[in-house]
Amino acid sequence: KDLGRLVVQRADEAVDGAAPLEPDPTVTFGEPARQPSDVREGALRVLLVAGRAEGVDVAVDPIPSQGAARPDDGLRRAAAHPAIPAIAMDFGVAAIDVNVAISAYLLTVAVLIPASGWVADRFGIRPVFISAIAVFTAASVGCGLSESMSMLVTMRVLQGVGGAMMVPVGRLAVLRYSAKSDLVRAIALLTWPALTAPVVAPVLGGTIATLGSWRWIFFVNIPIGVAGLFLALKLIRGGPAPAVPPFDWRGQLLLGTGIAAALVALEQIRVSGTDWLVVG
Repeated sequence: KDLGRLVVQRADEAVDGAAPLEPDPTVTFGEPARQPSDVREGALRVLLVAGRAEGVDVAVDPIPSQGAARPDDGLRRAAAHPAIPAIAMDFGVAAIDVNVAISAYLLTVAVLIPASGWVADRFGIRPVFISAIAVFTAASVGCGLSESMSMLVTMRVLQGVGGAMMVPVGRLAVLRYSAKSDLVRAIALLTWPALTAPVVAPVLGGTIATLGSWRWIFFVNIPIGVAGLFLALKLIRGGPAPAVPPFDWRGQLLLGTGIAAALVALEQIRVSGTDWLVVG
C-alpha cells in the first residue's frame, strides 16, 4: 500500500499544474499518457504489471474523475506474493528489480539439476541429500538476514544450489529404495505435494508477509529444514555407486548454457518494447 501511495504521489507531483491536452484517439496502452489523470492511471498500471510479473494479484480500481486515486482500494487484493513490493521498499529499489533474486534461484536450479544424478551416484544419496538440506536451510537464513539486493541475490543462488540437489536426489532416494509393489504409492506421495505447494504457498506467503515481515518467508524454512535434517539422518540411506562413469563436463556446459540462455531470453520478453536482438 505504501508503495502504491508513493507511485501515485510521484505521478501527481510530476503532472502538478500541467494543462490538459486534447485527447488523442491514436493513443494506446504503453504509449505516453496524454492527460494528467492518464499519468496517474499509468502509474498504477505500472505497479500492476510489476506485481503480476512476479505472481502478485493486484486489483486496480478505476481512477475517479475527480480527486486522487485510492491505492488502499487498488491494492486490497494483493495476496499471492506481497514480498516483492515489500523487499523493493526495504532495499530502495523498483519492484521489477527484485525479479533478479527470483531469476537467480530458478537459473541456478535449472543449470545444476542435470548434474544431480551424477553427484548422487558419485558421493552417495544420503550425504548429498543431507548436505543439500543443510545448504538450503543456511541460505534461507542468509536470505532473511540480507541487507542489500546483492546479498539477497547471492543467498538465492546458494539456495538454488541446495534446491537443485535436494529435490531430484530426494525423489531418486524414494524411487530407488522403494519396493516395486510400493512404486505407485511412492510416486503419488511425490506428486501430490508438488501439486499442492503452488496453491498453498502463495496464501501462506501472503499471510506471513502481511502480518509479519517478508524476511519470515525465508525464516520459516529453518524449522522445516531442521526437521528435514533429523528425518534424513534417520531414514535416508544410500552410499556411492560402485562404478561411476566420468562426469560429462562438455554436456553439462552445453546444457547449462542452453538452459541459462533460454531463461534469460524469456525474461527479456515484454508486452511492449522487447529487444528482440537481446532475446535472439
